[in-house]
Amino acid sequence: MIALLRIIVILFYFVFVCIYGIFYCLIYFKNKNNVMLISKLLSKVSIMLGIKIRIYQYNRLINNNKCVYIANHQNIYDLFIISCIIQNNTVTIGKKEIIFIPLFGILYWLSGNISIHRNTSYHSFNNLNNVINNIKKRNISVLVFPEGTRSNSKKMLPFKTGAFYIAVNNDMPIVPICVSNTNNIKLNRWNNGIITIYILPKLIINNYKNHGLREITKHCFKQMKNKLDIINNY
Repeated sequence: MIALLRIIVILFYFVFVCIYGIFYCLIYFKNKNNVMLISKLLSKVSIMLGIKIRIYQYNRLINNNKCVYIANHQNIYDLFIISCIIQNNTVTIGKKEIIFIPLFGILYWLSGNISIHRNTSYHSFNNLNNVINNIKKRNISVLVFPEGTRSNSKKMLPFKTGAFYIAVNNDMPIVPICVSNTNNIKLNRWNNGIITIYILPKLIINNYKNHGLREITKHCFKQMKNKLDIINNY
């Protein structure tokens, strides 16, 4: 009964946010703060899921100039959890298929997020260079899930190098974001406990100019894995 009620409420709210967001973004087409506004609305779903979110070191997100935020990607609940910390002048980078999701896909594109084609290495390389040019032109920050897909586990999948290629070629610092295990969320349980979001210190790319792309990728993966091991066992 709780699950059914929760699904109905979330579905109605989600559709409302999508419709409202579409009209809003048509008026303020691809405004730099559209994604932040929509994200704040979507983050309210976490309350409907019976989740309390605790954010540690939030100050590391504030007053950042253009940067690349990276976060672990577990499941669909990420949409409603990590959305609470999206900053102004920030968009997300997602796979092209997202724009074909009814209502949400239109909203995703209209709000100014960036979609990339990932089918071949040629398309991936080409799209990353387009993303770099897009970031320079719009002077924005980006949020990327470097695993490239949902892990459906509290353990991270190996990182792809795309986010780090963008950071290196744009001289953008990297801000790692760790989200504790969300795979125990149950729709039929009223209280789903506390989810921890921990912001790690930013990595200044200029300090790693002598390191290869894969080395930077491995360094960030290790940092995030170590922190996730701590917060998931706390």
